[in-house]
Amino acid sequence: MTPQHYPEDQLKADILSIAKKHFDLLTTKIFIFGSRATDKGDDRSDIDLGIESNPPISLDSLQKFKEELDNLNTLYTIDVVNFNQVSSEFNKVASQKKIYLN
Repeated sequence: MTPQHYPEDQLKADILSIAKKHFDLLTTKIFIFGSRATDKGDDRSDIDLGIESNPPISLDSLQKFKEELDNLNTLYTIDVVNFNQVSSEFNKVASQKKIYLN
């Protein structure tokens, strides 16, 4: 299957649908951060996806989530960051603008 342009609203809905399979969305928040959240990216910019969870998500759930995202038929690279494991400095910079999907 050739990767293709993916309408943004559809991509967000599909990301959230995949997240629902792997995480309890009452305790886990999924959001976009980085250039796509600040409107500084372009059509070829990757998608920086953040996860915040209390209690923390399991490594197995995170890996399965990433694998399923990799199977989306999109031109975009989707990078997933577990914000429960980042430094406070990274969190401060990356959290300046977030677009929550749930």
